[in-house]
Amino acid sequence: MPVSFLPFNQTYDLLWLAAALGLAILTIYAAPGMAARVSAAQGAARFAWAVGAVSALGIGLWVTSFTVLVARQFGFPGLYQVNLTVTGLALTLAGAILSLWLATQHQMGRGRWLAGSAVVAAVLLSGGLITILSLRGSAVISFQPGLVAAGLILTLLSLAGLLHFMFRFQAGAFTGSQWRRLGVAALLGLALTVALWLSVSAVAAAPMPTPAETAGVVAIGRQWTNTVAAALLVLGIWLAVSGISWRTSRLTYPQKFLLVSGLFLLPLVVVLSLSLIDIADRRDKYGVREQYGALYLRPAQNLLDDVRQQQSLWSVGAHTVALRQVEARIVGHFGQLAQLDARYGDLLQTTGRRQDLQARWERLRAAAPQMEPEARDTEFTALAADVRALISWVGDTSYLILDPALDTYYMMDAVLLKLPESQDLLWQLRQGAAATPARDPAQTAELLALTGRLRALTAALPGTYAISFENDPTDTLRKLTERPLAEAVTAMDAFADLLEADLINAGAPGARGPALEAAAEAALAANRNLYQVTSKALEFGVQRRVGLQTTSILLYVIFAATLVSIGVFAGLGTMRAISRPLRELDTATRRLAAGDMAARVPVIGQDEMARVSAAFNDMVARLQATTGALEVRTRDLALVAEISQILSRERDLSTLLAQAVDLIRARFGLYHAQVYLADPAGQTLLLQASTGEAGRELLRRGHRLPLDLNSLNGAAAATRQTIIIANTRNHPGFRPNALLPDTRSEMVVPLIADDRVLGVLDLQSERVGGLSAENEFAFNALAGQLASAIEGSQLFTQLEQARVELVAQTRRLTRSGWQEFLDGLQRAERLEQT
Repeated sequence: MPVSFLPFNQTYDLLWLAAALGLAILTIYAAPGMAARVSAAQGAARFAWAVGAVSALGIGLWVTSFTVLVARQFGFPGLYQVNLTVTGLALTLAGAILSLWLATQHQMGRGRWLAGSAVVAAVLLSGGLITILSLRGSAVISFQPGLVAAGLILTLLSLAGLLHFMFRFQAGAFTGSQWRRLGVAALLGLALTVALWLSVSAVAAAPMPTPAETAGVVAIGRQWTNTVAAALLVLGIWLAVSGISWRTSRLTYPQKFLLVSGLFLLPLVVVLSLSLIDIADRRDKYGVREQYGALYLRPAQNLLDDVRQQQSLWSVGAHTVALRQVEARIVGHFGQLAQLDARYGDLLQTTGRRQDLQARWERLRAAAPQMEPEARDTEFTALAADVRALISWVGDTSYLILDPALDTYYMMDAVLLKLPESQDLLWQLRQGAAATPARDPAQTAELLALTGRLRALTAALPGTYAISFENDPTDTLRKLTERPLAEAVTAMDAFADLLEADLINAGAPGARGPALEAAAEAALAANRNLYQVTSKALEFGVQRRVGLQTTSILLYVIFAATLVSIGVFAGLGTMRAISRPLRELDTATRRLAAGDMAARVPVIGQDEMARVSAAFNDMVARLQATTGALEVRTRDLALVAEISQILSRERDLSTLLAQAVDLIRARFGLYHAQVYLADPAGQTLLLQASTGEAGRELLRRGHRLPLDLNSLNGAAAATRQTIIIANTRNHPGFRPNALLPDTRSEMVVPLIADDRVLGVLDLQSERVGGLSAENEFAFNALAGQLASAIEGSQLFTQLEQARVELVAQTRRLTRSGWQEFLDGLQRAERLEQT
């Protein structure tokens, strides 16, 4: 909305001025928070905050000043020299660095404050003036000293207020509410905007009579809008970060993380939106507009052909039905163009040109019968040139001339350049060949030169189309144009050959008149047909690109919506990942303190809370495992003590072993238990006791195993090591026994006493993992007790056998002694008798 300021005789865009004021207020509102964050941070964090604060403050101030400059309407296109514009931005960033350094000092006296404000104002104004001088790319710049001084004074006052505001805020001396802070920012922002407006109003700019060198010069357009959007984004993020970090202690965890999620989501939304706008713009320029242009060019080219045909008919005096047919076709072509203008005229900017062209043709049609042949021919030639200019104009406004894809670019090259040029040459050669007066050498040379140009264009056409064919993944362009291309090339070469022969060999024009006319007509017809087919191929390629771009936009929208949804749910998940684990951790800690070993905290994510929760769960799991292992070991040792106590009463080895395997099986809930004892030679393990029907069958068979490494029992005895198979299904050393089909885990413990292997204790379970390293200790202790019992039983048996033998020997000796004593008495009596 343009607004005129009469005292200065200047015009400004009110929307841009409002944008500048908003940027100034937002920048000044965020500046104290930036200073406070930089002042509070330490080390690398302080440097990071300082870089971010300088970037946000400097860009905010520079964009504000540049927005005021753009708001002024100079009355001519503004061209800005890039090097001076960048220099102005650099000076503004330097002023931001100085402002931030002054505002973060521990003390700032009045002298330092005023001197610093003056230096900062000088630096910032220098940056602004250099930015204004960048207009020298298109204007002559001069300044009004009074307005410059007024702008300098007001800039100094506003920057002094900003420095004071920043210093008091970071020092904690500003105790007002957020509304008061916003009010101060609004007041200072208004003062700064007015100061910048005065500085811009001091500029007197007149357009250069001749444009200056444009190297390094850019025009302000959509890029400026993107710059303002980027500045708003940077400042908005800073403002949100400052507000959240400053008020974080007053928010609940859900509120904190909802705001943080919004902060991270905002740049994503902005970037995706800008990217989507860019994709849509490219689709509009290099898709939709090109499609409209391709549609417009066909009737325009037909119009050009028929205008030339009408000119040709007038030149031979054909006031017949053919002329009226051509005129009817031209009216139809104008009707088609009018329909297209109704739909696309504003976009292609063709309505006025088409109307002027149509009015000119109607005047020429009405006046043609009364005109002299030469004047009529000149008018038709000029009309054809105007139609040709309309075609070129559509090529420009529809962006066909800038087509970015190789397949359609070379089709465009044929439609806009090569085929129309070849048609022009064909018409010129046709008219030159049909000329009735005798040709002089100059005319012959001109016709030969035109023929050479036609041959060059004809020779270039296959290469042009070949590139399109190579870059068309659907091969549709080849199918549409390959045959018409060959026909057109053949026809044009034939006409060129015939014309050259006529020019070189014939003494006078028209010697081969009918043949040349037929060849020219055939070449023109083939060229027109190729043009129509190529135009349709171009339209097909553009439509395909529009479809792909539309699909890309849809996919981009879906992708963007997905990312935004993911961002929203990620924010909610982050919020819950913090607040819920804290509550659950507190509850679990209380349960653990009450003795509940099942207390656990769900682990969600990989953040600090997740690591704390995982550490808590790991601690409780280890505590529970330790407690559980102690309980299991205590229970197992109690069972071992019970079994040992029972076995200690039994002296008979067979009974002892039978009771042992039955008790072990029953107390430990095993599937099977058995004991092998080594033979005296230590070569074989003999089954001595086994449980269940399978055990009785094995005992009946006299089951034995070699004491070697080929079996689990033999290996345990040979290596004197306990062998554990937690899962028999995937252990290569396990050999299944048909009598024990349900064995799923097995443990073989050697029975060792006094460093002598007595045998092995074989234990089997129906459960995978039923026998594992957890109960190895208990069974090793049990095996030791059992080995001692076996050894004691064996010793008892040996002692009993020795006692029995001693008693028998004593009896034998006593009986023998008494017999000898009696025999001696008998012998003595016999001697006495004798």
